[in-house]
Amino acid sequence: MTQACLSHARPPDATKSRVRTIVIIGAGFSGAMTAVNLLRLAQRQPLRVVLINKSGRMARGIAYGTRSAEHVLNVPAGNMSALADDPEDFLRFCRWSDPDVGPASFVLRRIYGTYLEALLAAAEHRGGDATVLERETEEVVSVRLDASGERAQVLLGDGRALIADHVVLAFGHFSPADPPVSTPSFYASRRYIKDPWEAGALHRVGDDEPCDVAQQRRLARSRRPDQRDRGVLGDREVDPAQHGTLGVGLRDAADLEDRRHRRRLRSQRSRIRASGTVTHR
Repeated sequence: MTQACLSHARPPDATKSRVRTIVIIGAGFSGAMTAVNLLRLAQRQPLRVVLINKSGRMARGIAYGTRSAEHVLNVPAGNMSALADDPEDFLRFCRWSDPDVGPASFVLRRIYGTYLEALLAAAEHRGGDATVLERETEEVVSVRLDASGERAQVLLGDGRALIADHVVLAFGHFSPADPPVSTPSFYASRRYIKDPWEAGALHRVGDDEPCDVAQQRRLARSRRPDQRDRGVLGDREVDPAQHGTLGVGLRDAADLEDRRHRRRLRSQRSRIRASGTVTHR
């Protein structure tokens, strides 16, 4: 964050500042789940949570913002619940759209992002009027204590200043830096993939092409098993670990919801036919 002079900022909203306010900077997994748990634990006590993310993509971050079908979770679905008090929550979420998903299945990362979005939306509506979740798509340029020293002023890039009782820094992982090389032109080569999470990044690597993986063990684990090239981690050559049960082909949120409705409709039709209240001519 860069420093900015608060004297030019628009004054904060005095009405909102009376409610206990927690500002969360960063809306990947850590920021989103911090918001979820704060809202769940508020127990209908007045609370305002402000979730700020410069990119506008809430509950995704780098890890779960990928759209690639080649990026699957490193951990099986049975161990990926985001709720400590409900260890099968994520597994149930997956099975709503695909009953074949089991505890040992490795599902797509983007599906986990959809799951986090659903948790955030549920927590937002759970507390009723007492709790408020605000989403801000903006850059934070400064965080400072106010004149009393008891609250913080969070200055946004558009000039607004938020007053907060607490500020949570949930930056997560930044984009990877370029590795040191003797020939800087290498960075412009099609063979150099700086960010493996970028959409379509791995399509530049053929199935039969060798691939050196430098300090990116996650990439090796997130590739499909038909891409069995060898990678180099540091000065050690290794075989990328493969998933036991590979990425169930789940779809995006709209498709998931559509499939749920079709299943319910089929179930209702079956019950009606079984009751004998409908005759076919």
